[in-house]
Amino acid sequence: MIKGDPFIVVFLSVAVVSLCPTKRNMSALEFMGKHSMNMYLVHTFVCSYFFHDFIYGFKYPILIFAVLFAISLLLSIVIEFFKTKVGFYRLQDKVVNFCHLLYK
Repeated sequence: MIKGDPFIVVFLSVAVVSLCPTKRNMSALEFMGKHSMNMYLVHTFVCSYFFHDFIYGFKYPILIFAVLFAISLLLSIVIEFFKTKVGFYRLQDKVVNFCHLLYK
């Protein structure tokens, strides 16, 4: 580990934020960002438990990544669909509002 790593990370982050325009259309990145948590939670089950032989049967790392990414994204879309149908976000808002009232 290099002692300058934290400084490089901070400098790089500030440079990217300051050099990129704020009104940029990032709909693909926003879409992936919306599903990133579900994908993170699901990919281990897909990769290690359920479809291990299928995923690693592609032999090439980029193909393995692409297939795992696509399956995880598809499962995340399905999960988000069920979350909206069940009313998960309404319940989440009620719990958060209740907690804010408790700890004010």
